[in-house]
Amino acid sequence: MSYNAGVALLVVRDALKRVGLLDSEGRLLASVNPERGGLLFYSGSGQQINYYDIGRKVDEGKKVFPTDPFQAFTDQPNVRVAEQIGLEGGKVRFGSAACASSMYAFEDAYLQIASGELDFVVAGGIETMFDDPGHSEKLFAIFDALRSLSRNPDPETANRPFDKNRDGFVLGEGAAALTLRS
Repeated sequence: MSYNAGVALLVVRDALKRVGLLDSEGRLLASVNPERGGLLFYSGSGQQINYYDIGRKVDEGKKVFPTDPFQAFTDQPNVRVAEQIGLEGGKVRFGSAACASSMYAFEDAYLQIASGELDFVVAGGIETMFDDPGHSEKLFAIFDALRSLSRNPDPETANRPFDKNRDGFVLGEGAAALTLRS
């Protein structure tokens, strides 16, 4: 399981546990219909790290295994999490809308529950980009070239997303999930 999928699994299990839908082994309760649930976990950047890992293997003359490319597909957090928690049907999908990705996941979850299509949906988002130093340097270079990073050297005041005087953003990683129910 990729780092990205592992982080997703932690927050999805937490979201399901908080509403009492998981058993002691971290799988859906037997009383929960796994086909009436959904998992909508979105990301702005997907799993680009894994593409860099594959590229590095090629550059270093190491073997690229047939399973390596599958770890880089952007739907891997959803697929791996669904397998681990026992979600068998419903909607399991990935989406990306840059910084608004998680908001779209929540909107899609609400619409599927409001329509009666599903009884519960775990919705959220993930950005993991710093588990590989080489990848991190590339990301910083990309956002620096766009002049979108904050130039403020003070860590206490650099990240001010809603301040009219902000001068950019601070890269970070994290994940969050909520369980919506009918």
